[in-house]
Amino acid sequence: MNLVFEEIKSLEDNRFFLFFRNYLKPKFLNCELKIALIEDNIDYLDFYSNRFGIARFNCDTRDFTANSWEKEDYVQGLSELSKHYTSINLNSHEDSYFALEKIIPDVQYYADTDLKDFISKILNEPIKSINGFTFIQKIIRK
Repeated sequence: MNLVFEEIKSLEDNRFFLFFRNYLKPKFLNCELKIALIEDNIDYLDFYSNRFGIARFNCDTRDFTANSWEKEDYVQGLSELSKHYTSINLNSHEDSYFALEKIIPDVQYYADTDLKDFISKILNEPIKSINGFTFIQKIIRK
């Protein structure tokens, strides 16, 4: 099942978000791509992966921020009846390599051809405008 355009959220001052989502089952999100726009310019892309974590690509600075989910390996036993995670590992910070090799490919796997092409161009070329991406322009103009 593909990432499907689900909603557009408008904010004041010509800002809005486009959400493309894929669910494992009703109300259980598998992955998501959030495109943040200011008018016709792309501000950032958020990638959500149920398996690996969350990454953001900032189109101005061309930088990534990424966080991974907790892993069972990080659990520490307090006793036979109780376990906890150390705070340093909660939603731990990851580098751009983790975003590019784990989170983003997991989200792209569920994208259709237009969305895969869009993601690749934004990540690999200094593009900030949605001009030329007709499928996004159609969503916005509705």
